[in-house]
Amino acid sequence: MDILVICQYFSPEAFQINDICRELAKRHHVTVLTGLPNYPSGIVPKEYRHGMRRETLFGAEVIRCFEIGRGRGKARLALNYLSFVLSGSAMARRLAKRHFDVVFVYQLSPVLMALPARTLQKRGVPVCLYCCDLWPESLKAMLPGENALFRLMKKVSGRIYRGADQLIVQNAAFRDYLTQMHGVPAEKITALPHFADDSLLSLEGHDEDGVFDFVFLGNLGYVQGLETLLDAAALLQEDGFLVHLVGDGSDAEALKQRARDLRLEDRVRFWGRQPTEEMPMWYRRADACVLTMRKGGLADLTIPSKLQGYMAAGKPVVAAVDGQAARVINESGCGLAGPGSDAKALAENMRRMMHDKNLSAYGAAGRAYYRANYTREKHMERLEALLRQTAARPAKGMQT
Repeated sequence: MDILVICQYFSPEAFQINDICRELAKRHHVTVLTGLPNYPSGIVPKEYRHGMRRETLFGAEVIRCFEIGRGRGKARLALNYLSFVLSGSAMARRLAKRHFDVVFVYQLSPVLMALPARTLQKRGVPVCLYCCDLWPESLKAMLPGENALFRLMKKVSGRIYRGADQLIVQNAAFRDYLTQMHGVPAEKITALPHFADDSLLSLEGHDEDGVFDFVFLGNLGYVQGLETLLDAAALLQEDGFLVHLVGDGSDAEALKQRARDLRLEDRVRFWGRQPTEEMPMWYRRADACVLTMRKGGLADLTIPSKLQGYMAAGKPVVAAVDGQAARVINESGCGLAGPGSDAKALAENMRRMMHDKNLSAYGAAGRAYYRANYTREKHMERLEALLRQTAARPAKGMQT
């Protein structure tokens, strides 16, 4: 197949669409329409500001549109979103002269990144949209409540989701949201969970350093609700543990200040964003991995991809989450899950982990569940089948 992938984010930004394109390019001709890398720093690297608009990555042709860096603040973020929609749509009109069998939209935030696909769809190319972030629900992470902007984005989001020829979601809760919130027919929505790095399945050993290491790996943002982890560390009376936060994000500086206010300098370490190739080191360091999400809304529907990584690495999981993520932890037996945003419950589960003599059982259960549900091979087989099915249909025509 000739596949046009549309996603505002792409390598060197670290998102799963990179791995998906690498796999697709082994068997298909893949063109990626994306923006200029600037996540999570908000700054476009110098080499991309006035060049590097076309390159080959992972065997795919990558075409980059103009994009204003995210910078800091909501106004700059809005400009970032709008700039990709406008420049991406202009580039899509040029690409419409080429042949594509299907457009695959890997939709993160914002949902507006899917709009360039309608140009191709109007010319008869069907669109398969993988919804990774639900809109307008994701908007509540930036602007709580259902204000005028929320209502506007609800209308726009509904048109985009209903207009896609095929929708893919990460779990059944996403499907329920799209059918109930936006009236998307359930029969055109397929649940396909994310995957992690399968090489983590072969990760063995533990780097002992004399303390119990709780490791969080990923984005330090509002949705993650990591103040719960810091508050739990302050409540935990046991000695002999460290909390490691490996990653960066919009809440990083606020979290560092909270750690100072709670006098956690001897218990919490901030390591910033680390190279992908160094992730095995952090997994080996972990006695247990931590998952937190802010209570309510989108958090109840989401299964963060880091959970799959924790499970593949065979690490016990201690979590403060609700909804789908809690269901997977309890169903798999990979760890202990307490309510989202509940520092007291998280502190108690951390204490239980520290004194558990059979931590390996959690890790083994997580790996077994991962192999049954989340491997790259299973994901790609189902994704390619869905793309072929979509390509065989006449394009519906995305609504505007």
